[in-house]
Amino acid sequence: MRFVPPLLAGLALATAITTVAGTARADDVPLDPSTRGLFAVGVGFGGESDLEVDGASGGSLSGSAALEATPTFTLRGEVPVFSYFMVGGQVVFARWGVEDADDRNSWLDLGATLTGAVDIDLGEVALEPRLTVPLGLSLNIFHENAADGLDLFGIGRTNAGLHIGVLPGLGVYFSKGFGLLVEAGYLHRRAFAKDDADNRWQLRQGQGLVQLGFVFAL
Repeated sequence: MRFVPPLLAGLALATAITTVAGTARADDVPLDPSTRGLFAVGVGFGGESDLEVDGASGGSLSGSAALEATPTFTLRGEVPVFSYFMVGGQVVFARWGVEDADDRNSWLDLGATLTGAVDIDLGEVALEPRLTVPLGLSLNIFHENAADGLDLFGIGRTNAGLHIGVLPGLGVYFSKGFGLLVEAGYLHRRAFAKDDADNRWQLRQGQGLVQLGFVFAL
């Protein structure tokens, strides 16, 4: 499964951050205990879109195309559960397309976030190196113009799937619960379906992601 390596890497890095935080310098402080919100705007870059169709009779078709830049909008909530660790939930909307295609399709992600972080108090500001692992459900929505082509393979316009990623980041806080956050990492999505005739298909996409957001206390 392509999800396993990113998940293991993310959990290993999150564990490493937590371990390092436990032996941090004297000017390192536990996380601000405030529940916080995040609104971020980002862009996915690089990567490919892979589509594979497996027929009930054993035949298969597959193809891939390079992804164009993907505008991404994220709304996230985070709750510190103990020093150096937060859990949260987020909703992500992304508009994806492939090279040489005019139409844009959509991803809607709904999932959890696991974050290891440490706050470093510098007086006027606080820095927060962090690592977030987002994972959860995804919904792929093809553009309506693709309906005729999708019908040939028994594929609907809307299909459920999964996502997982690894997002190292840095927060800069100017006051309690308010600041900026930049994240740069990798996100993998997959959608899949099966029709009444037992034909199966799946869509796989992986992209780098850079996003900038505003953090605020809730």
